[in-house]
Amino acid sequence: MFVGRTEELGYLDEINKKNGPQCLILYGPNRIGKTELLKRYFKGKMSFFYSSAPCKKRDQMEQFHQRILSVVSDSRLSATAHFSWEEMFSYIFSDLGRKLSFIVIDEFSQLCAEDQKLPLLLRRLWDKPGKRQDMLLVISCSDVSFVKETLLKSKESFGDEKCHRLELTPLKFEAIDFFFPDYSLQEKVYCYAAVGGIPGYLRVFDRKKTLEQNIKNEIFDIDSFMFREPSLLLQSKLREPHLYFSILHAIACGNNRLREIAEKTGVHKTATLNKYLYVLRNLDFIKRIVPVTEKDAAKSRKGMYFFQDAYFRFWFRYIFPNMSYLEMKEQDIVWKRFLRPDSDAFVEETFVDICIQRLMRLNRYKRLPIEAQKIGRWWDRTNKIDVVSFTEKDEYLFCDCLWDGKRAGLTQMEELRRKARRFPRSSRKYYGLFSKSGFTKELYEHARVHDDIILLNYY
Repeated sequence: MFVGRTEELGYLDEINKKNGPQCLILYGPNRIGKTELLKRYFKGKMSFFYSSAPCKKRDQMEQFHQRILSVVSDSRLSATAHFSWEEMFSYIFSDLGRKLSFIVIDEFSQLCAEDQKLPLLLRRLWDKPGKRQDMLLVISCSDVSFVKETLLKSKESFGDEKCHRLELTPLKFEAIDFFFPDYSLQEKVYCYAAVGGIPGYLRVFDRKKTLEQNIKNEIFDIDSFMFREPSLLLQSKLREPHLYFSILHAIACGNNRLREIAEKTGVHKTATLNKYLYVLRNLDFIKRIVPVTEKDAAKSRKGMYFFQDAYFRFWFRYIFPNMSYLEMKEQDIVWKRFLRPDSDAFVEETFVDICIQRLMRLNRYKRLPIEAQKIGRWWDRTNKIDVVSFTEKDEYLFCDCLWDGKRAGLTQMEELRRKARRFPRSSRKYYGLFSKSGFTKELYEHARVHDDIILLNYY
């Protein structure tokens, strides 16, 4: 099943229509759908497509050589057993390029595992004249830190304005409809909170089974790949996984501030904890968010830490601390004792993300009372507003996202108004609520006669 990615396909088409040879770096985490996107775009087009595997350099070169031979019959290539990278890349950019205008190298970081000079070599050969004017080179990577620290950091590799870049991000909440059309709206929210918008995870779940059955069968089962994947991935990237695991567990349990993480993990030396957090951010496991109104995010001291991947957050909240139960095949205990009573508290963070997605979509189509310049979370020492949107003219839309069993009413609206008083310089203020359970009749009547109040759907 290929879902969404309309904008990404359009971007590929836009690059392909540009004059002269074009290069694109496509990157994003494992199972995000990079290969599926490329297969969909290049379907029916004459292209050279090579997907790298984790193996020794000699085997990698041999596989690359054989892939070229499978595309074109050339006596020069067949007669020689071994070619250098320079010879093979030169060949696909010149000889092979006369027949094919699309060159795709998938999981490029695997090629570079034992040859760190390969990105510089590839760029040097790419810059040589003589290529087809309509040639498109796509370099795809799942190792996000490799892309940022190697490919895009230096102009000598691919970090300049001549090279396009596209970071593939998780699917939005609305895509859940395509995977689980029969789930209720709230079940879709719970599902999105558990595995996020990663297509490779969503495809594992069976749309004919309940969310409980899917989680027990595909996540809680110790023989499933989803049970082991976060642990294996982290251990392959980190030298001291145990401390990193403790930090991630702390964040997954809602300890998002530096002070809270220190207290939970016992790492009280700020410099040491910041070093570990920097590594996790660099590997794209977590992100640092500051209030949307902060002018300089890097210098802000109000940063909070959140997971990049929804499933990793789920894993560290429910799998990591309950390994003993799950190793003993006691999935029911983990579900009934730890997950189900905590599920609404866990979903709250994801619900805010879903509401932000909704506001961004409404803003794009100019269906909000303001044309927001920025949309994001906001907090200070004593207050938190789930979403704040604002314009250059200091017009504000304040929103709270309420995930509980009660209909939102006048009390919640007045609380939002109170918190919004922290913005005295605003020229115009609007107030919005999202609610899992809808709104009271009194609030509907109040909103009908007050044009600064909007009641919002999150779907």
